[in-house]
Amino acid sequence: MDSGNKKLTILLTGFEPFGGEKVNPSMKIVKRLSKRHFQNIHIKALILPVSYEKSTKVLEEYYKNHCRFRAAFRASRWNSRNKN
Repeated sequence: MDSGNKKLTILLTGFEPFGGEKVNPSMKIVKRLSKRHFQNIHIKALILPVSYEKSTKVLEEYYKNHCRFRAAFRASRWNSRNKN
């Protein structure tokens, strides 16, 4: 729990659009959930680039500069149109 209050802080991550898409559903879900109010839960949203190297750097920087989280969840989307 966060010091000074009794709320559990959860980090939700989604991804930027990719593959020519204008919107990534994971981004929309994470942003929408972060605006919701839940009793004793504070949700922080972070939208990541769709690159392992870049997203790792963004996450490392975010963790270094922000409070610790008790839980972190990642929302992602699999593009079924790219089936082999």
